[in-house]
Amino acid sequence: MKVEVLVISEESRSWEGKKGLVQALSLCMLDLEKAPGCRFKQTFDYELRDHEKDKYAGKLVDKRLSIGITDLSVFAGRVRASGTILQVHDK
Repeated sequence: MKVEVLVISEESRSWEGKKGLVQALSLCMLDLEKAPGCRFKQTFDYELRDHEKDKYAGKLVDKRLSIGITDLSVFAGRVRASGTILQVHDK
């Protein structure tokens, strides 16, 4: 599913996983769908992959993105999307 979003914030998170300390960089996103009744009602999180961290860490807050979502899950009470960043829009 391709979605256009606005990045509201970036947050570094860490927790103890089964294999030790896990550190992740998450983006809080707002869906920008214009069609009535089709927009997510809440913000959701997107965890940057390792190759995306190198390219985008600290650069996406207040930017519009197109992302390809391949999975939605709930983590720590928040909806989390997995996928890939397709495009960073200039405006």
